[in-house]
Amino acid sequence: MSLSTRVIPCLDVADGRVVKGVNFQNLRDAGDPIELAAKYYADGADELTFLDVNATVDNRSTMYDLVTACAEQVFIPLTVGGGIREVEDVAKLLTAGADKVSVGSAGIANPDLLNSIANRFGNQVLVISLDLKRSAKTQSGFVVTTHGGRNETQLDAIQWVKEVIERGAGELLVNSIDADGTREGFDSEMISAIREVSQIPLIASGGAGKAEDFAVAAASGADAILAASIFHEASVSIAQAKAPVGRQADQGIGSRSGGQSACAKRGDAGGGKALMVRFNMILLMIVVICALGVVTSQHRARKLFQGLESEQERARQLDVEYGQLQLEMSTWATHPRIEKIARDRLHMVTPDAAGRVVPPSPAKVVAKPVVKKGAR
Repeated sequence: MSLSTRVIPCLDVADGRVVKGVNFQNLRDAGDPIELAAKYYADGADELTFLDVNATVDNRSTMYDLVTACAEQVFIPLTVGGGIREVEDVAKLLTAGADKVSVGSAGIANPDLLNSIANRFGNQVLVISLDLKRSAKTQSGFVVTTHGGRNETQLDAIQWVKEVIERGAGELLVNSIDADGTREGFDSEMISAIREVSQIPLIASGGAGKAEDFAVAAASGADAILAASIFHEASVSIAQAKAPVGRQADQGIGSRSGGQSACAKRGDAGGGKALMVRFNMILLMIVVICALGVVTSQHRARKLFQGLESEQERARQLDVEYGQLQLEMSTWATHPRIEKIARDRLHMVTPDAAGRVVPPSPAKVVAKPVVKKGAR
C-alpha cells in the first residue's frame, strides 16, 4: 500500500459506546470503544478517529477519560472530535492523549476559533470536519451542514474549504451526509471538487461498502480514507481495504497529471506528514535533552568557579591577616622595654679582649652562721 494513502477506522461514540446509523440517525450499538481501538491497532490501522456524535447536539464535552484510556493502548495518531468549542478544550484533549482534534460546528459558529487553535498548537493539530450535502442552492452544488448533518447552513462547501485553509486548517475530513451509512461508495465527485481547491491532506468519509470503494476514493484525490460500519461488522478488514489502494498505487492509477498520484504530486501526503511530525518531535526531544545537559554543565561550572573565587577571597584575607601580624610584631620589636631587655642580654654576653664570650659568673651566696638557741 502507498505510504501516502491511509486507512482510518472511525469510532462514533455516544454515552461511552461506539454507535453507527444511517445519516447520523437511528444509532445502534457497535461495541466498546477501547476494545475496538485496540483491535484496529493490531489489525494495522494507520490512524484512529473518535467522534462524540452527541457532544455538540447535547452541549456536552468529549469524554477525556476515554481518550486517555485509548491512548494508553494504541500507538498510532489519534484524532478526537465533538464538543470542541474553545481553545482550552483542545488543550485538554491533547493532554489526555489526542494527536489531533476535529472541529466542525463550532468552527462555523466561531471561525476565529480555527485561527486560535492553529496559532497556539500548530496547523498539524487542526482537522476541519466537513459534513457536506448536495444542494442546488450553492454554486459548487455542495452545502455545509452542522450538528451531524441535521442543520443546513448558507455556506458553499468550496468557499468554506478555502476559508478554513486560510485560517490554518492542517487537514480536511470530508464526510458526505448523503452517502454516509449507505454503503454505496464514496462521493467521488465531491472529493474531486475539494481536491481541486485544496493542497492540504484530505480524508474521504461516508459511503464505504466494499474494499474496492477505497481505491475509487484514492483515485479521486483522497490522501486518507475513513470508514466505520464495514470495520465494526467485519464485512471488510483493514487489510482488505488496503489491498486495492496498494495495487492502485503500484499501477499509478488515480493520476491527475501524467499518471502520478495526487498525493505524490503534492509531495505533502498525510501519512508522510504524520511520520515527519513524529520524527520532528523525537528530534526536538533530543535537542531539549542536549540543551538540559549543557545547562547542567554550565551550572556545575559556575559552582566550581564560585568555589574557586571563595578560596581566592580566603587567601586574600589570610594575606591581610599575615600583614597585620607582621606589623604588630615590628611594633613590639621597637617597644622600649623589649629593647632594654635585648640590650641587657647583649651586654651579658659581650666578648672579652681575647674575643671569647664569657657568660656572667653566677652571684656568690654568702652563708650566714647558724646560731643555736641557748648558745652564748
